[in-house]
Amino acid sequence: MAPPIHIKLISGILNTIVLIAGIRNLVAPGTPLVVIPEDDMFQAHFGAASDPKMAHVFQLFGVFMIMAACTKHVTVFGE
Repeated sequence: MAPPIHIKLISGILNTIVLIAGIRNLVAPGTPLVVIPEDDMFQAHFGAASDPKMAHVFQLFGVFMIMAACTKHVTVFGE
């Protein structure tokens, strides 16, 4: 049974934002995104841009975010 269209819409939008954040964490950890409110303060707090160890942790978390978002997209939109 396919999910209703409003669930697909909400899930698609939210998981696309998670996918964008995951790609950012993988490619450029510590760079704030405009689509996430107060992301610059979050990035500055954890120091992903200045600390190489935290940048590596952010990259690993980015891979997890990409995997989770893609899995959700396939689950919701795959039929």
